[in-house]
Amino acid sequence: MEILIDIGISDLERLDRFHNEVYLGRYNNDKIVIRVSKSKRRKISYVMEEMKFLEILHKDVNVIEPYYISGKSVFEKGDRVISLFKYIKGQKWHELEHSDEIIYEAGRQLALIHKLSSECDISFMRDEYKEHNDIHLFHKNYPDKEFKKEYIEVISLIKAFSKREDYFLIHGDFLFSNIIYNQDLTIIDFDDCEYGYYQYDIAVYMFYYLLGGNPLDINIPLNRKRFEIFIKGYRSIREIEQLSLEDLNPFFRLRQLKLMGTISEYQGKNMGEWQKQFISSSLDRIKNKKNFV
Repeated sequence: MEILIDIGISDLERLDRFHNEVYLGRYNNDKIVIRVSKSKRRKISYVMEEMKFLEILHKDVNVIEPYYISGKSVFEKGDRVISLFKYIKGQKWHELEHSDEIIYEAGRQLALIHKLSSECDISFMRDEYKEHNDIHLFHKNYPDKEFKKEYIEVISLIKAFSKREDYFLIHGDFLFSNIIYNQDLTIIDFDDCEYGYYQYDIAVYMFYYLLGGNPLDINIPLNRKRFEIFIKGYRSIREIEQLSLEDLNPFFRLRQLKLMGTISEYQGKNMGEWQKQFISSSLDRIKNKKNFV
């Protein structure tokens, strides 16, 4: 892109990400990560707030750090918002076994994020969970009354289950593919950070383990064990009330609606087999009033 050349970034290499264009690049002798978002999805003011959140977190948590060129980590060009980050060396989620130690540490790192966020007295310009772009995509792609009813019920269940102190700025997309697996684990991709309940981040982490390679066949026993290990890691940092896998059903259902919206919008008729299975199982759960687990 022309703006990247203008600010001195070279050796661009495209990486595979879903919503945004992501590149590896080089500035002087530094290897950096460049995220390019459409301003329609993410306004520059919101991205700058994400960077502010990361600057607060990285002092105590292993998170990706903003990279600054001439004092700026966020640039705008036309309808694109460009964000710069320090490169992190490590393995991706599919390059290693997800051991008990890794799952425990993921829980611990998430609790550190939540602890700092819940104690922070700074107000961030980020959406609330009900205003997330993927919720709008769900309403757009599933306009029928039964889907609107599902959304209203999910929000009501979340409000009934959660408490005011559970609500603060969360990661919003805390899944195993948004972790770089190095000595300590490093959390990346805060693009979806939003005001929501901490239980949602926990649910997102378990959501994709539960779906696994075949969304039509959820493996509950294996993932109940993973959940217990994850929560043990979380509780080593931040005490929370007793929480079961079943308690997360409203948050699983919320994630289900978001993923239905984004798959239908960005892949539509070009869905892969996994996406088709997920949409099929999700429609079955909604139409037949089934919980996620």
